[in-house]
Amino acid sequence: MKRRDFVKACAATAILVHHNPMLLANDRNRSHLHEPVRLVDFEGNPIRPGDLQPHVNYVFRYPYECTPCFLLDLNRPTEANVRLKTENGADYVWRGGVGPKRSIVAYAAICTHRLTHPTEHVNFIAYRQSRNPEADPAANRIVCCMEYSSYDPARGAAVTSGPAPSPLTGILLDYDEEADEIHAVGITSEDILDRFFDHFEMQLELSYGSLAKARAPVSGTATVVPLDEYTGNDMPC
Repeated sequence: MKRRDFVKACAATAILVHHNPMLLANDRNRSHLHEPVRLVDFEGNPIRPGDLQPHVNYVFRYPYECTPCFLLDLNRPTEANVRLKTENGADYVWRGGVGPKRSIVAYAAICTHRLTHPTEHVNFIAYRQSRNPEADPAANRIVCCMEYSSYDPARGAAVTSGPAPSPLTGILLDYDEEADEIHAVGITSEDILDRFFDHFEMQLELSYGSLAKARAPVSGTATVVPLDEYTGNDMPC
């Protein structure tokens, strides 16, 4: 391993353990470590917390080229140290949101029930505010309109209703306060992404030319775009 890569790996490990200290006790979770990437806009400028409009769905790809993720500013502090379980029953701790208000969160945009996810042509899963303007902000959920699974983005995307078997895969974020930048540094579990690759293997090979290209790790930066620019047709519930 080159010295530069070794330093990156050490830094990523330190950040990841900070977000989830249970990793120290579970060797299986080493696979959750991915290269830290800086979140940027189309022009390559770092995404600042102030750039994100509250309650708007943003999308970026991480940790692989074919896996879409939501980036959200919930406009209120999230809960911290939420204990959850992966699809395979492993315990983990979701540490909470980042940024000045600890309101910024990210999750793989892949429903854990039927693996519904945003595509270029259509989308059925998104963060959706309550239709009642007087409702408590805690009623806002990430909802999959295919089978009506819903997840609480302020509690690690814990399942709140529907047939989903587990929370959405959390994308671990690190906020560099001095630089005012946000980095994606890892994920809470590989379970759903492994199932995603198995289920969509043929489609991914056709779309990307090979499964290896689809599974290529995102490196350096990840471009963030509004959901309505990522997909041509967002289907409301």
